[in-house]
Amino acid sequence: MQSNNVLNYEGHGANVSVEQDGTLLGSFRIRVDECGPAVQARLGTLANYLQEMAWNHAELLGYGRESLLEANVAWVMTRMRLRLERALLPGTDIRIRTWPSGRDKYLAYRDFVIMDRGGDEVGRCTTAWAHMDLEERRMVPLQESAPFPVDAYRSLLFEGRTVPRLRSAEYSAEIISRRSDLDVNGHVNNVHFMEWALESVPHFWVEAHDFYEMDISFRQECLAQETLSSFCVVNEDKKQLLHCVKRCRDDVELVRVRSYWR
Repeated sequence: MQSNNVLNYEGHGANVSVEQDGTLLGSFRIRVDECGPAVQARLGTLANYLQEMAWNHAELLGYGRESLLEANVAWVMTRMRLRLERALLPGTDIRIRTWPSGRDKYLAYRDFVIMDRGGDEVGRCTTAWAHMDLEERRMVPLQESAPFPVDAYRSLLFEGRTVPRLRSAEYSAEIISRRSDLDVNGHVNNVHFMEWALESVPHFWVEAHDFYEMDISFRQECLAQETLSSFCVVNEDKKQLLHCVKRCRDDVELVRVRSYWR
């Protein structure tokens, strides 16, 4: 990864550079249209930045979308754990560092660190990715040539094998997926699931607490024009919420989420 072509790589949608250790470093400035009523960057804004960095690094490694299409497969995220140290305001310059952090038969792992202009850490994230067969719409083993290390430094670890199931809900919200929610693989982008999971959080909780962490498991894909329900339950003692988003026509869980609040 030390060739001139790599070091001069021009990223898609981000100002990126390859560091001497092979990690990818990207710069972003938070725009006012990427912030919500609290005048802070939306969770989806940061998730989009992370997704952009993952796309760029996969392309740089020669294992991006076009390369995978030759084998009729695509990358899909199966799990993400994101932790934020503080809110980010419009106009804030941030840098994101990412690297492949491991693999097994079905999953490749990618980690991130988010920093402000001065180099102070403002967030961490770890993600798990799988290959989806585009015809069968199912997960398949990773190709042996996938350029991911077996063991590398992890910015975060997942807690447990999966996010706990939500067995009873206190609050809910109805959602309809749109064509504009679809990504290049033809299904709803993962970022929207994160936003939809938070849609059922009651106003009294949002007004009294600050979100700082989410662990989300993506279980099924979603297409356009689907009627969905977002559910959550509040654990007052631990300041945690459990969430899920279900498809109404067959009651299938699309995502499970655990969020943490201060």
